[in-house]
Amino acid sequence: MTAWKQRLADGIRRRPDQRKALAERYTLDAEEAQGGGQLAAAATATETEEQASRDAQAELERRTAEEEARRAAEAEERARRAAEAERERKAADERARDAAEADARRAAEAEEQARRAAPAEDARRTGEAELEREAAGEPVADEEPHRSLVSESAVNEELPIYRWFGGT
Repeated sequence: MTAWKQRLADGIRRRPDQRKALAERYTLDAEEAQGGGQLAAAATATETEEQASRDAQAELERRTAEEEARRAAEAEERARRAAEAERERKAADERARDAAEADARRAAEAEEQARRAAPAEDARRTGEAELEREAAGEPVADEEPHRSLVSESAVNEELPIYRWFGGT
């Protein structure tokens, strides 16, 4: 056989092997492509699950933060109300103390006026009693002057003024 025929015969014999190799390679490529698609789908599903998990965690954290903020606002409001109530209580105590002091001051002034008016009132009553006795025709006895009208020093003759009048 000639060389070209030999090459042709070898080429023809090799062709089914080449075709077979190509078919296997295409089958493997298709399987890899299908596996790669499944792998990509699995990766996408995993990523979607992870994203859903992250979203759920973020939502939980947001709700927790909102709840803590609400509790803090409520606590702050309670503290503000308590402070306001305390201020109002102190103001009421201050007003009550001022009123009590004013009442005590008025009572003291009234007592002082009564104390000052007592001698005048006694003198007025004495005068009215004397007038009634005179009107009734009773003799008016010289009474000793009211003790509060006579000073202690007038009785004491050792004072210098009494020496002028001949008293020793």
